[in-house]
Amino acid sequence: MINLPVTITLLSEQEILLQGLKESLSKYHKEIDVVLLSYKSLFKKEDIRDITIIDIDYLIFSNRTKLHNIILELKRQCPNAPLILYSTYPCHPMSAEKFFSVGVNAIVLKKDPVDKLYSVLSLLSIQNDLVLKEKNTKNSIFDLTEKEIVILQKIADGFKNKDIARLMNLSISSVESYIARIFEKLEVNSRMQAVVKGIYYHFIDIDAVNYQ
Repeated sequence: MINLPVTITLLSEQEILLQGLKESLSKYHKEIDVVLLSYKSLFKKEDIRDITIIDIDYLIFSNRTKLHNIILELKRQCPNAPLILYSTYPCHPMSAEKFFSVGVNAIVLKKDPVDKLYSVLSLLSIQNDLVLKEKNTKNSIFDLTEKEIVILQKIADGFKNKDIARLMNLSISSVESYIARIFEKLEVNSRMQAVVKGIYYHFIDIDAVNYQ
């Protein structure tokens, strides 16, 4: 079941496709809305809705570079927004792999039954809802300040208290106080536990860890 309400951005030049999707999906869910956006538009973040469907029939043959750039721009502006490619023809496995590698979530054929598209939309809407809830609630759960998050990252990097104090222009006693508050908020008793919990809740960027 799709999380309510859902608005789909259809990136296409085909008005008839818009009407067809609206009519088909409304049979499954009255709260689904589909809005048309042209390839030629200089779309902004506010143009991108809950889920984006790209009609790739024209671009896949005439301008693959433009299609690639559209996908990258969509992901740059709305990294968490699910993205579906909608095609008449099956994608070659290598092409599909490239699409998935740049952030495409699913590829659906126009000849597939509408219930398949609806199932994909349902799964992606649930997934997106969970991502947004996690993003919006993790700080409300633990209430870490920006400075505490920076110090937690420094702990993950392996810095000692005196090094953190020097790097952040703080006294050692201030650093100790910050770390004590971090431990209290995360409900942990050691630096290792704090790092593990920080990674789990995405306070720590594991790719940015610089082990000392």
